[in-house]
Amino acid sequence: MSDTLFKFFGFRDFDLDALCNSYLWFSKLHEFNDPFEGLYEEQVSSITEEEIDVQKFITTLRRSLISEGLTQDEIQPYIAKYTNNKWAKREILENYQSIERGLKVLYQDHKKRLYCSFTQDSEGNQNKLLWSHYGFGLSGFCLEFYQSALVDSIAELNEKAEIVYTGEIHYREAKIQSIQERLLLVLGEQSYDSPGEVLNRKCIEWDYEKEFRLSVEYRDDRKLIYHSSLIKSITIGEKMSKVKRETLFMCLKGLLGVTWKEKVKVASICKKTFKIIIEPLNR
Repeated sequence: MSDTLFKFFGFRDFDLDALCNSYLWFSKLHEFNDPFEGLYEEQVSSITEEEIDVQKFITTLRRSLISEGLTQDEIQPYIAKYTNNKWAKREILENYQSIERGLKVLYQDHKKRLYCSFTQDSEGNQNKLLWSHYGFGLSGFCLEFYQSALVDSIAELNEKAEIVYTGEIHYREAKIQSIQERLLLVLGEQSYDSPGEVLNRKCIEWDYEKEFRLSVEYRDDRKLIYHSSLIKSITIGEKMSKVKRETLFMCLKGLLGVTWKEKVKVASICKKTFKIIIEPLNR
């Protein structure tokens, strides 16, 4: 995985303020532009005792234990617990219900956190849709960061702001599955459908974002500062107005010093290929 993250800005007043003062704004999930954010519990349904398939559970459990390197003798005590046991369904159900309670706590915890989103696409500053949706149609700008150094910097410069979660988002259709279905998939080594995986899932339509998230525990101050030296590059859209461009350059001079031009690039549309091309700043 690349150690590079890109973040787009539309050049609103607070975007420029964030750049000039070297901070990132962390948001609550419900403030994101995807209305499906936070629908965790809704994707994991409960199950009744009658719906439990004991044999399928035993078969999947056996396969899982074998994959972990256990011998047949070592596996037998686990299997015996659910074999020829008239209370097997009830015991399995109690296990599921216990896991469900833990998941609800986990889901609620994630909803309380604050998040900052980036794209980890290696060609993120050439992504047409990201420039359209977040770079305001090539009139905004895009920052490129060193991921691991950025995480360390945020923890260092902000009191009680250790990054508690970093995550790559996976893009699949949202669907309702029972706790039994999801856990059996996990035991069968299909972890992409695990109950916890829904925390990192977005609908397939958002795949173009190649999103990566940083998260911190909730705090009143949502402006988390970082070392400006961690800005690997800044790409400006070709449609940025002259006034905004000059304002941005003034900010960069103060932020990055005399070598500021070396980090500035320009994104424009190639009229021959209709792709976004990145070129050094000529000024």
